[in-house]
Amino acid sequence: FYQISLEQTSDYNEEMALEDGYLLLEETDGDNILSETESGGNSLITEYGDYIINESFVIDTIDDQATNIFIETQADSVLNFTEGNPFGEPRGGY
Repeated sequence: FYQISLEQTSDYNEEMALEDGYLLLEETDGDNILSETESGGNSLITEYGDYIINESFVIDTIDDQATNIFIETQADSVLNFTEGNPFGEPRGGY
């Protein structure tokens, strides 16, 4: 069980509240919650080095294994709109 409290002025770590990455502490004794060095990144880590929150992520929008191109080309021959409406032609007068 971990608990972080930002209400006590003696233990307040402003880097938890800032997005720009600056460390503003009244007393700097090396007890930083966010990585002990500047090159460690902006990730909240546990004492075992596992990440709790990681702000860097990758969103991959292209799936090389997707078969949707094959499905699209096969579906074009099923519903062919080039010569007319496959669901029926509307007739005049209705």
